[in-house]
Amino acid sequence: MNKKMKIGLCQLNVKAGRPEKNLQKMLELIEQAKSTQIDMIIFPEMAVGGYLVGDVWLEESWCDYLMECNSILQEASEGIILIYGNIFIDKSKRNTDGRFRKYNAAYIFQNKQPINHPVNSTLGIPNGVSFKSLLPNYRYFDDKRYFYPFIDLVQEMGVSIEKAYQPFKLSVDGKYYNIGLSICEDMWYEDYSRIYNKNRQIPYNPLGTLVRNGADFIVNISSSPWTFGKEQARDNRIQSLQKDLNSQFVPVYYVNACGVQNNGKNIITFDGGSTIYNQFGSQIFEYRAEDFQEQLITVDHSITLKDRGIHYHRRKPKLTQKYEAIIQGIRSFDEMMDWKPNYIIGLSGGVDSSLVATLVAHAVGSDRIIASNLPTEYNSAKTRSSAAKLVENLKINRYYELPISELVQENTKLLEKTGAIPSLAAENIQAKIRGTSILSNLAGMHNGVMTNNGNKLEIALGYATLYGDVNGAIAPIGDLTKTEVFQMARDINQQFGELIPPEVIPDENFTFTKDGIPPTAELKHNQLDPMKFGYHDALLVAFTDYQKKTPEDILRWYQKGEPFFCEKLGITPTLFEKYQLGDVKAFIADLEWFTKTIRKNIFKRIQSPPIVLVSKSAYGFDIRESQFVWTPSFAFQRLKKQILDNFGINGNITHV
Repeated sequence: MNKKMKIGLCQLNVKAGRPEKNLQKMLELIEQAKSTQIDMIIFPEMAVGGYLVGDVWLEESWCDYLMECNSILQEASEGIILIYGNIFIDKSKRNTDGRFRKYNAAYIFQNKQPINHPVNSTLGIPNGVSFKSLLPNYRYFDDKRYFYPFIDLVQEMGVSIEKAYQPFKLSVDGKYYNIGLSICEDMWYEDYSRIYNKNRQIPYNPLGTLVRNGADFIVNISSSPWTFGKEQARDNRIQSLQKDLNSQFVPVYYVNACGVQNNGKNIITFDGGSTIYNQFGSQIFEYRAEDFQEQLITVDHSITLKDRGIHYHRRKPKLTQKYEAIIQGIRSFDEMMDWKPNYIIGLSGGVDSSLVATLVAHAVGSDRIIASNLPTEYNSAKTRSSAAKLVENLKINRYYELPISELVQENTKLLEKTGAIPSLAAENIQAKIRGTSILSNLAGMHNGVMTNNGNKLEIALGYATLYGDVNGAIAPIGDLTKTEVFQMARDINQQFGELIPPEVIPDENFTFTKDGIPPTAELKHNQLDPMKFGYHDALLVAFTDYQKKTPEDILRWYQKGEPFFCEKLGITPTLFEKYQLGDVKAFIADLEWFTKTIRKNIFKRIQSPPIVLVSKSAYGFDIRESQFVWTPSFAFQRLKKQILDNFGINGNITHV
């Protein structure tokens, strides 16, 4: 009697740009798998060199280095079936950019031999390798810049898609299996229309083709970055495939990378979430990988052929997942530095810097934080006290209060020799001294890096001083709105005890207590941040959503009255009233100010440090911006006139 095939899903923490580390870890896990009688071990997409390495993909020596790793892994496949992702380079052909042709590939070896494929020789590629067809070219993905799609190769060689997409056949203890091998985006086929059928485009379905060509099960290796709701999106893809195939559906092994990679402007987390789907398209959650954590999951293949009772995976709340993603992002950044830096944090006493310090402390420990409060005459006793209280709560041992008034005065005197200093420029002298003169020099003195403490709303509106606040090596909360900053600070205090001083956290209507500390730059007396917290955050979320909304959309929602507007934007009637959004002229003026201000501050964002990505559309390289001013479209002008005409003279909303 044949024994059951044992499969190992290796949710690897892939180190981008570090093949030697990835290779060593893979070899260790292969030996571990052999020792536990695992028959097949599966690693993620681009497991050898990492996925997000930028234009290093254009370096021939780098690609050759990764190709050399294949021979080492092939030797390691003695006594086991090995599946993993790596680049494949074909120097006999050229990409559309004129460089050697490269593919995002999956490799499959058994007993030191590549598995035979029935069509590879026809396509001019070796056995034991399969290429990715659907190349993502959105958000921060640039796959078409580097790789050639398998579907284009098939068409180039004059082979039908149905014939080309075949499973690999191999045996385990005398029993044969047809394995359908696919890579990441090939599972998201509904978004790709490539085949014409009776004058209409229909999606090309690689996984469905593999099943129809006899695959007993599907292996999908991925490097799929995390965003909130990504798990459900993946499950939805499998459910769509199951619906398409119906009774033909087969089990799916989804193996995803975990850890963190970056593209220079965004620090991007990979959650793992590796999942096994049985022959009915249902998740087998007993074997689901813990989010963000590297591990080897072992399962008997026979279990996927049974209709087991499903145990639903309890997904964590949105802010909890974002907290974990930021922690992973900081830890990965720390590892990438390769020299265990200290973290230089300017503590203003406000909620943003308090949250950043808390996140860094949770990620790498308080002993590696050097915190400074850099007051002038405009900094209140309350904010100084708040900063000191946070330091005590986090047990930060290196904390300095360094007044900068004398430096401000000397700089002012020097600059006045060239002419009068405008009030805003005079205020920003303080910020620039803090960032450039003090914090950057502390980093140089103490083997450290500066943190950027800006949140997404500040980054959008440019409410920060270039070479003052706009600096640093990492922006941990740069993809959190101010609303989320307050919420995360509140959640941290509930979970870990009162670490962040409660006076910097408002209630859910953004109202502070009498002794509270509303957000302020403290660059002049009685200064408060100009943002309408909650409302401006909601506008920003709409403007930066993956399905982006526009000022025209906001006006259309507003036209339909307060309830509809609040529902679409996701704000409460209380906030609508708090910010007097029923004043039509003021509402439109604020919308125009908000839109113009975001656009005119692109020059600051271009110079900003890398942001830990936690949303579906983050500043950095996720949102790509060119510098030009915003001007209202014809549609905006028409809508504005309609609204002003339709609402009463007093500017209050009437029935529409």
